[in-house]
Amino acid sequence: MSKKNRTSKILIITTVVIISLAAIGIFLLRQYANPYVRNKITEQLDSLEQSPLQLKYDSFTLDISAGHFAIMNASIKSESDSTNTYEVKFDRLVLNGFGVFSYLLNKKISINDFKIQSPEIIITQRTQNKQDSIKSKPPAGLPYIKIKHFDISDGTIKIINADTSASATLLTADFKINMTKLYTDSTEAHTYKYFDIDESDIVFSNITFTPDSIYKYKLQKAEVRLDKKSLTLDSIDIASNYEKFKLGREVGYEIDWMDVSIPSINFKNIDFKKAINDTSYHIGSITINDLTALIFRDKRLRFPEKPNTKLLKETLASLTTKIRIDTIMVKKANIEYQEFVKQAYGPGHVSFNNLYASFYNFANTDSLFLDSVKHTAYMDAQCKIMGQGLLKASFTFPLNNQGPTYAAKGSLGAMDLTQFNPMLEYVGFTRIKEGQLHHLDFNFTYNNNKSDGEMYFEYEGLKISTLDKENHTSEGLGESIKTFIANTFVVKTNNMKDDGKFRVGKIEFERDKKKSILNYWWKSLLTGFRSSTGIEAPEERIDIN
Repeated sequence: MSKKNRTSKILIITTVVIISLAAIGIFLLRQYANPYVRNKITEQLDSLEQSPLQLKYDSFTLDISAGHFAIMNASIKSESDSTNTYEVKFDRLVLNGFGVFSYLLNKKISINDFKIQSPEIIITQRTQNKQDSIKSKPPAGLPYIKIKHFDISDGTIKIINADTSASATLLTADFKINMTKLYTDSTEAHTYKYFDIDESDIVFSNITFTPDSIYKYKLQKAEVRLDKKSLTLDSIDIASNYEKFKLGREVGYEIDWMDVSIPSINFKNIDFKKAINDTSYHIGSITINDLTALIFRDKRLRFPEKPNTKLLKETLASLTTKIRIDTIMVKKANIEYQEFVKQAYGPGHVSFNNLYASFYNFANTDSLFLDSVKHTAYMDAQCKIMGQGLLKASFTFPLNNQGPTYAAKGSLGAMDLTQFNPMLEYVGFTRIKEGQLHHLDFNFTYNNNKSDGEMYFEYEGLKISTLDKENHTSEGLGESIKTFIANTFVVKTNNMKDDGKFRVGKIEFERDKKKSILNYWWKSLLTGFRSSTGIEAPEERIDIN
């Protein structure tokens, strides 16, 4: 027999022996090891049924040689008298490529695929005192765990508020999670405090959030990508649970009724490492796209009892969490505000169309960053008022006591002044019969107490008529006389810089600290408008009777 043939024969025999030994090994594993391990797993799973986890399941399958384990129709329930309770159910949990011997010899858990199908999570929140709350502690002695691919599909989550009153559902959502190269080991440092991860895609969908009986929030999709440092929110809707005129009567005071729709909000350059490791937040940018909003307030009702509204500096100082958002942008928004005042015939309204705004340096973080931005935040905005005049405005905000004074400046382009009637008639009981705005500039500073500045309001041909509160008309002898006096002796018909009689409006307003910053800005501008034109507030109007 030739040397070549002998070598081939040896290789064939060796291969057959190896295959035979492998087959015998698999047979022995399945015949003896599988039953042994199955009994041990059964004992462990059954013991968990009486533990705080209260594990229950229908069945499980095991194949040591293939590194396969699956458990079917399982549930876990954790109960407590003073804190939240958790209940998790799932159709199937599957581990593939599980390194049994690695775990037995080195206590290291290595899994190729970890899959959970159709989990249902129910969290029940209970009201608790601050002294009873338990701060989260870092897990002690995390084992070595390495999962190449982690997948949760077709999940649902529900959060229930179990207060002294009837239980109410706070949140419902569907979710799925896909991660690759998930790794943890308490003996090593990690990117995200307790773990490392290569890629992740966490998606929540069909989200409904009802924090109270007043508003409901719906969100079609929220997607978190740790590797891309991003969060995307799609199709956000915010709506009141009551009809427009019923909401205020239901709560007993004036409150914003709203109908808001936002196609998308994009968060970019999120420092997830800092958020997870240090519980401080740094976001590069937030972009709010194509917002549309209808807001209504019934001011015939009493004003609510509430704390004073804080300005930005005080708001940042009161935050217990460190936060930094470099840029917040609003693109192509359309907002309509309606207001129903006492004795009015109906609600007045004003619209802000095609609104673009950018806010920079919302932060209360480290002094190095605050020094770099001179302890100052800025906002620039522009929109069309009532679809006509172009309003541009810039604002300066101090971030702390080292920052500058609060300031606002801006301009309003040419427009027909009668376009303000949909608000002026119903809120000010005054109608602009005619008038043309050529240009308006304003600038003022303000603090926690009052504003001070100037308005340059160029217009011509302004004529007004006063309206009867009962029938919303300017007819009748009394209203005719008031209109005549207003146009003849009170209202300045023309206010142009080149006519030698230009009147500079004085902006001066004492702040109502209970009301919003938008109210503060608006009322400040209104004083400049009144002093420029001579049109008085309804409560200041001449009573000829």
